[in-house]
Amino acid sequence: MGNEDQKNRYLPLVCGENATLAGLAVTEPEAGSDMASIRTLATRKVNHYILNGTKTFITNAGLAGYYIVFATTDPRKRDAGLNAFIVDGNAKGLTLGMIEDTMGLRASQTGELIFDNVEVPWKLTRC
Repeated sequence: MGNEDQKNRYLPLVCGENATLAGLAVTEPEAGSDMASIRTLATRKVNHYILNGTKTFITNAGLAGYYIVFATTDPRKRDAGLNAFIVDGNAKGLTLGMIEDTMGLRASQTGELIFDNVEVPWKLTRC
């Protein structure tokens, strides 16, 4: 999935010689794995979106070069309001929350991501 610009920019990062870690940010404290209940909000502006919310149990949290983040543009629409956004791991407003003390699964870091007015350029949205 993704447009040609996204594929050209991000696929070499995970498949190339100098691959970086990626992360998938879906799970939320109040929603668990029920994607239709996601509360992370994506507000559309002229040439970007603003993301606000919290994700939890995210593999590679704080380590990934980028994340695919699921957020809603309209919570009333439930799953019909969901969109996927590509967010750079060093985006302004993206912070690492609590790291989980996992039992046995220590090959990857699992933790919380907090989105506080994270700006996502329009060209990187709409996976």
